[in-house]
Amino acid sequence: MIDLRENAVQSWLRLLPDDLRSVLGEVTPDQDGNAAALVGDFGDDPAPDDVLAAVEKHQDSILSLGRARRVRFLAWFARRTYPHSTGAFEILTDEDGGEDGVLGKAGPVFAEDIRAIVAVLGIRAARQIADVETIEMIAGAGFEVTSEMEMRQGGSGR
Repeated sequence: MIDLRENAVQSWLRLLPDDLRSVLGEVTPDQDGNAAALVGDFGDDPAPDDVLAAVEKHQDSILSLGRARRVRFLAWFARRTYPHSTGAFEILTDEDGGEDGVLGKAGPVFAEDIRAIVAVLGIRAARQIADVETIEMIAGAGFEVTSEMEMRQGGSGR
């Protein structure tokens, strides 16, 4: 069972890098009741459909949980469903609210949470691939190639 209480999510957040933690926001104890109600509806070892039904029932509460709790929930659900029930994760994070739009409030919010994480991780990946010097070298080479091509074509191509 997933623990979405404030102290558990705070402990998880402390394990994350600063850039990722900054996009996840704060966790407050005032949402512990909503988190407990959601988790209580699907029990200890739920099937993906049971989790989706609980999410449908508690959509308004999920919106108020905050990004950190929602992302922790998404990570837990993805780990439970992959690779056998990836369709359930797709329903949960569907912009249109999943099948028949039943997750019309939660689906788009979960999708936005994922986009926020991807934005941070994309920046991190780009930094690991190329540093400023490498990017400047590539840009410089691009300008040289462009200039050479224009000269071969007899001018600026205008």
